[in-house]
Amino acid sequence: MHRTDQSVILMVEDSQDDIDLASVALRDSGYEGQIAVARDGAEALDMLLGRGEHEGSAVHPRLILLDLTLPGLEGLALLEWIRSHPEARMTPVVVFTSSDDPEDIRKAYMGGASAYVGKPVKASAYVATVKSIVEFWLRVNRVAY
Repeated sequence: MHRTDQSVILMVEDSQDDIDLASVALRDSGYEGQIAVARDGAEALDMLLGRGEHEGSAVHPRLILLDLTLPGLEGLALLEWIRSHPEARMTPVVVFTSSDDPEDIRKAYMGGASAYVGKPVKASAYVATVKSIVEFWLRVNRVAY
């Protein structure tokens, strides 16, 4: 059975501005757990598998916020891995990206995204969106692991 650390959100994001805004929004929403940040898909894999710099300390997040456009291993490839890996496949993955391309949306859902949310441009709207994501995925939604 997959053990999920109820106090970890994994944010896969390469933009420091987005990391900072999302971190503020998470704290403002009352989230008190750990925010693990991977700046690319390869680092996220290392965190999920507990390898490399994360040797022996695999992260089992309750929620993954995933940007699509990442250096190296891109978001859709990481999503495919997550959905094919028994230890991670049940974890909710919210694609949180600036792309509103219908093809990206289609590919994300075909790849197993739990939700696809566009990143707002205005900081206040960005914070409100992250708060809504947290409210639904951590407080309303129920997942069996």
